[in-house]
Amino acid sequence: GVMPLESYLTGVVASEMPLNWPLESLKAQAVAARSYALAVMNERGRRVYQVESNILDQVFRPLAQENGEDPLVRKALQNP
Repeated sequence: GVMPLESYLTGVVASEMPLNWPLESLKAQAVAARSYALAVMNERGRRVYQVESNILDQVFRPLAQENGEDPLVRKALQNP
């Protein structure tokens, strides 16, 4: 199946930096992660999948499976 972009970004932001950093830092990471993901998806649009879940693109771990969504990450993604 296809993962929604916002679900992907939640896992990326939580994986790329410590969640105890200030909200503004998480917002900056959210902007960078979204911009990168959209650029890569556009470039690789015809492939079965567009992004890797490791350091080849952005580190991604499904946050919801580990310890639930972090409200600070969700806030950073909604109001960058």
